[in-house]
Amino acid sequence: MKIIAGFYKNKNLIFVSNFTTRPTANIVREGLFSKIQFHITDSVFLDLFSGSGSIGIEALSRGAKKVYFVDHDKKNIEIIKKNIENCKINKNNYEIINNDYCKAIDQINEQLDFVFIDPPYQSNLYEISIEKLIKNNLLTNESIIICEHDTKRQLNFETLNLISTKKYGSRTLSYFVKK
Repeated sequence: MKIIAGFYKNKNLIFVSNFTTRPTANIVREGLFSKIQFHITDSVFLDLFSGSGSIGIEALSRGAKKVYFVDHDKKNIEIIKKNIENCKINKNNYEIINNDYCKAIDQINEQLDFVFIDPPYQSNLYEISIEKLIKNNLLTNESIIICEHDTKRQLNFETLNLISTKKYGSRTLSYFVKK
């Protein structure tokens, strides 16, 4: 897997694909960043359930000011650290939080421009994460929440408006803003 565009273009990333971690496919990452490309510069980005960190590193590569990488799995955290080291990313531009997603959200103390949520597809972690982000006042009216999910699953949230969806085979990206 490689970074698609920006400062770290063509840098190789390592990842583990196993029962609990599935990397976001290149075509999905490309579609995601094509959609938000004109808004990513100087943004604050949360890569929740980060896995290898490919989404957050792609955001930094394309000009995000800061990325929060959140994952509870220590193996994933080590992979994120190796990928960041390989790309030689400035320490001021990211924070890695190795914790349960709810506790990690409590550790974030600034409003977010983008939130990428990619938990296990059949979980209810989308809903719980979004409720926690809103409760902690981490979203503005302009914040964009992007959920990667199984194409067969429809996501609806009482507190968010769906603004767009894009299918990539068995995966879908759904984009939301606060109501």
